[in-house]
Amino acid sequence: MTERQLEIHKGLEAIGPEIAQFYLDGIQVINSSLGTKSNLLAHILREIDGGLRDIFEQKQLKKEFQKK
Repeated sequence: MTERQLEIHKGLEAIGPEIAQFYLDGIQVINSSLGTKSNLLAHILREIDGGLRDIFEQKQLKKEFQKK
């Protein structure tokens, strides 16, 4: 991994180990020769995005949105 990737991983690990693992898996997918690499990366990105939103969004706003 590059120095930048290590820094990103360290930051994500401080937020949550599952999000950090998704990031590591994404790096492995990028470096692979898988034919569905872009689809897999999109899924991994959605998981990271959803995890960060769950952690950082305000709980009350989420409940109000879900009611709608």
